[in-house]
Amino acid sequence: MNVEVLEVIKGPVVTGEKFILPQGGGGDCRVRYQGDAVYLIYAEPNNPRLIWHCSRTRPMPSLDDAEWVWLTTGKLPSIPTVVQRESVPSEPCEENKKCTSKWEPPEALSADQCHWRTPDRARCTFTGPPVSLPENAQTSPLLVCRPEAGHASRYTCTVQKDPNPAQAE
Repeated sequence: MNVEVLEVIKGPVVTGEKFILPQGGGGDCRVRYQGDAVYLIYAEPNNPRLIWHCSRTRPMPSLDDAEWVWLTTGKLPSIPTVVQRESVPSEPCEENKKCTSKWEPPEALSADQCHWRTPDRARCTFTGPPVSLPENAQTSPLLVCRPEAGHASRYTCTVQKDPNPAQAE
């Protein structure tokens, strides 16, 4: 994959430098690059052409990316203390009937419930009952979580500034 360095945060590479990176796949931790996407790349300090997916290298959707902002400005991303879960019916949907999910009210988030993949994405496990928020509690930023298929207590979550518009009343 042909790569051009757009900006360097740290290391021996210079802005504008071009080189070829190996494509990967399988369990070897090589990155599978996607077309013209912009990547946040974590390279090996002594050999910048060694870039591993296991090092947190990933596509970067925009310059508003929380990790990018932190690396370039030193400003830490906001850490949510509130979570909103989507609930889905536990029974299978009947044929020709629409199954609907609903958004539960925002609740308190415990730090040990989530494994953070990036500053704005996490996988969370909720095993106990929801913990109510105190009255007038701040609800932004909010961790919005959708259940993972086949896992009753595990959710895939993203940080949002506002509650889900279809939240429960």
